[in-house]
Amino acid sequence: PSASRFIPCEMCLEPAAMTCTRCGLAKYCNRACQQKHYLAHVACCKAVAAAKCTVEGCRQPRLGSEGA
Repeated sequence: PSASRFIPCEMCLEPAAMTCTRCGLAKYCNRACQQKHYLAHVACCKAVAAAKCTVEGCRQPRLGSEGA
């Protein structure tokens, strides 16, 4: 039988059962740990999500003013 890979929660290091849906990188054991880690994670999370989105072509970053 194959052993499952242990992935720790970002907050408490218990086995993670959830993944951040925005960036897909941060792992949490429960919603409470996700909420506690939010302020530390949010800036990185948004940057990673924006970069993924641009690379995948789902949206382009807004540069300059509209209608120019």
